[in-house]
Amino acid sequence: MLQSHRLALSLRGIVFAAMLVLSYGAAFAEEVRIGHLETKDDTGINWLYFRCEKLAATQMRCDVFQTLIMKKKSETEIDTELKRQAATDPLAEFNKGFGDSCKSFVENEGKIKAGIGIDGKPFSPRTEGAGLAAVKAVIEVCKAPTQERASRFFKLMLDQDRRSCKVHNDHSQITFNLDLQTNSWISREGPTGPCGTFVLGALTQDPKNHFWSYVEKTLRTNPKGVLPTGQSCSLYPEHTLNYSWHTADTMEGCEFIESFPD
Repeated sequence: MLQSHRLALSLRGIVFAAMLVLSYGAAFAEEVRIGHLETKDDTGINWLYFRCEKLAATQMRCDVFQTLIMKKKSETEIDTELKRQAATDPLAEFNKGFGDSCKSFVENEGKIKAGIGIDGKPFSPRTEGAGLAAVKAVIEVCKAPTQERASRFFKLMLDQDRRSCKVHNDHSQITFNLDLQTNSWISREGPTGPCGTFVLGALTQDPKNHFWSYVEKTLRTNPKGVLPTGQSCSLYPEHTLNYSWHTADTMEGCEFIESFPD
């Protein structure tokens, strides 16, 4: 009987302690509104959206949603491709990529020019605007295969690349700890990967207007490392991105938009 009584007291103690822990956590589990931040330090559009919750007086966990919008090809890459094309036979390149499809394109020329796909369904306005000019250029080369027409087709595709952008969305979760000396919330991640990458972040709230800013530093402790793609880590230098709540209109020239593969 005495043993049962002790067991009951022990169980009560465990339950009481658990309730204290849960009550402590609930007291500090509060939403911290940070929202949208963006940086002008990147080569393209770089937006972050923070959804944060304070877990304790000195600890905060944030879900971070990132949107990157960047040009599909840089002007340097386009110039390199133009030089490569000038040194090759455009008709041979065309036949390698589209030769097997020419018969189907020519047979369905009437449908395609009328805005109807090979499957018999009308093109959507977006599909028609994005791809019809390229398809018509393919048909021209298929019907009258010459180097001049093939060259014109590849230049058309490069011009479309120049006006194309890639969009990439990402989600991560970051835990921040309050640094009392600077009154900033600090995160540290790393080292990770063959480059020995460290990512240091600092969230700071302006005491006057209560808006937030974020600074993220990426450090490489092993710049001589090699990535799985075979690229050297030295191609990806250390950098700092300063994010602000100030939004700014930007012009990227994104007439065509593609999803950036993960």
